[in-house]
Amino acid sequence: MRSLRWLAVAAVAIGTTVGAAAQSSEPVCSLGFSGGLNYGASFGKKTPYSFTAKTSFEQRLSDGSYVRSYSLIKLARDGEGRTMAQSPEGCYRGEDGQLKLRYNVNVYDPTTKSSLMWEVSPGAEKVARGSRSQDATPKRPMEAEMAERRKEMQLMQPPRSEFKTEDLGTKTIAGIEAHGSRTTRTIPSGEEGNEVPLVTVQEIWRSQKLGLTLMGTMDDPRSGRRTYEVEEFTEGEPDASLFTPPEGYRVEYRKTVVEDEAGKPETARVGGVQ
Repeated sequence: MRSLRWLAVAAVAIGTTVGAAAQSSEPVCSLGFSGGLNYGASFGKKTPYSFTAKTSFEQRLSDGSYVRSYSLIKLARDGEGRTMAQSPEGCYRGEDGQLKLRYNVNVYDPTTKSSLMWEVSPGAEKVARGSRSQDATPKRPMEAEMAERRKEMQLMQPPRSEFKTEDLGTKTIAGIEAHGSRTTRTIPSGEEGNEVPLVTVQEIWRSQKLGLTLMGTMDDPRSGRRTYEVEEFTEGEPDASLFTPPEGYRVEYRKTVVEDEAGKPETARVGGVQ
C-alpha cells in the first residue's frame, strides 16, 4: 500500500538478532523504546529485488548510560511492480515467559491498485485485509485546494537558512553503488524551547539505479540516533510466496468508494471475501 513510500516511521523498538538468533542468548526483541528509520520499497523502477535492512536506535540518558535497540525489515519487489514490506509491529511476552516478535506484512500491487496487510505472530488472527479500486475513476485534481495545502506546509517548514547540505560522493553498500549527502540543521536558541542552539545531522545514501535508499542516519539530540542500512541484498525475482498470505489465512477486502470526476461518491463496491 502507499504507506510503502514511507520516508521515516517511528516503529516500536525491536531488538531482533541477525541470522544465528536461535544459537544466541540475546532475546528476539525488546520491549519499550521507539525508534528506527524505514525508507521502504521503490516505485517506478523495474528492477526486481529482495533485501533485509537493519534499523537501530540509540539514545544517551541523563546518567550517561545508553538505551539501544534494533529491528530487521524485509522488503521485496517483483518484475510486475508488486512490493512487499515485512516490518516489526511489536514485542510481547508469551506464556512461557519469553519475549516474542510480532510483525506486519504489507503488499501493494500497482497493476490492480490493490493492497493487502496481515499480521504474523503465534496468536495473530489469520486474516489478510485489503482494499482495491480497479474500477475507480480518477479524481479530478482540485488545484486551488492543493495549492493552499502546499502553502500551509511551506509555512510550517523551518527557514532554509538553518540547513546546510554537503555532497558525500559515492560508496558501496551491500554490493551496490550509492551516492550520499549530509544535511545539517542548526536550530537557534529559543526556537523550539531550547536554551542553546541544537544541531541535527541527517545522512542519506541512495542508489539511483534501483531508486532505493541503502543507508540513512538521523542524529538528533532531542530523540537520539536512528540508523537504517540495507543488508543481504539480492537482485532478481523474489519468491512469489512473499506476496501472498500464509496458508490458512482468509482474505477480506473492504468497501471501496468510487468517485466521479467531481470527486463525489458515486457507488460503493465491496471487494468480497476470498
